[in-house]
Amino acid sequence: MKTDLIDLTPLANTLPSDHLISLPGGPVEILMTSDPVNFTQAVEDIHSHYEFMIPLSVFSHFYIDKRVIECRPGQLLIIKPHTRHGVSRAMRQASFISVYIRTDYLDHLVRELLGPTSTPFMGEQCLLHSEVQTVLANLITEMRDNRLGRDQLVGNLTQQLAIQLIRHYHINQLEEIRLFDKPLTESQSRFQAVLEFMHENLEEKLTIERLAELTRMNRFHFIRAFKQAFGQSPYDFLTDLRITQAKRLLVHTRLSANEIGVQCGFFSASRFSAAFRQNTGMTPSAYRTKILSEQRSLDHFSEPVQAPYYTEFAQ
Repeated sequence: MKTDLIDLTPLANTLPSDHLISLPGGPVEILMTSDPVNFTQAVEDIHSHYEFMIPLSVFSHFYIDKRVIECRPGQLLIIKPHTRHGVSRAMRQASFISVYIRTDYLDHLVRELLGPTSTPFMGEQCLLHSEVQTVLANLITEMRDNRLGRDQLVGNLTQQLAIQLIRHYHINQLEEIRLFDKPLTESQSRFQAVLEFMHENLEEKLTIERLAELTRMNRFHFIRAFKQAFGQSPYDFLTDLRITQAKRLLVHTRLSANEIGVQCGFFSASRFSAAFRQNTGMTPSAYRTKILSEQRSLDHFSEPVQAPYYTEFAQ
């Protein structure tokens, strides 16, 4: 195998090879089931590239970094490099498409499009966007058929797919989680490291002492200076950031309200519900129902993957 390709041999060896199709395409490789496969035992994978997994059947025992996720057709799972993931027990009749993209390729494209300081993708459970599905279908077709101009089209479609993933998932992540629409003021910029730490560790229990260490201030000086710069305490700022993230997950994923609360750093359902209601005037479930109802007419997300989409490439 060429050095610029992704080696999926370890994963392929855990599944029946006659039921799998592997399609290499330079910085991208696609592994998909030609027929449903049976996991006879728990399977764990960890690798150095991004994985975008599209379940074509229900995966009730899939996990990412110890978090169990129920995956259904029509979803997209974003798995970051070096993240443990797999199925926690035996499972029958599983079908999926996994797109593996080299980390250096995707991160370079993110920086090229969004700037040198852009953060990497976050791991997430999302709905599959129709534009991503369309480009992926075309890429699979070109990878499988050795027709005139194949290599050129595969290269172009690979870049299109990566850009669509950035457009529909990475940019949304950045826009939704950002609390400010303009650059930080001079007094706020001294807390840049604190804001980045908050963004990257929303699910953790963050103490004032840990945040103050990042600015080399003592606890009381940090609280006073932060409030002067942002107009609210560090705790209130962090809560607002967590609620902003929770709003995005409620709209863009099918995670339960309890799962979202835990991911956003609320360690009990009652605490999450109380904080969310104080911020929005409604419960997390009511907010999800309201926003999805308003967006339904926009047809922003694709319909779940239909059988013809899968069987066309499984033959």
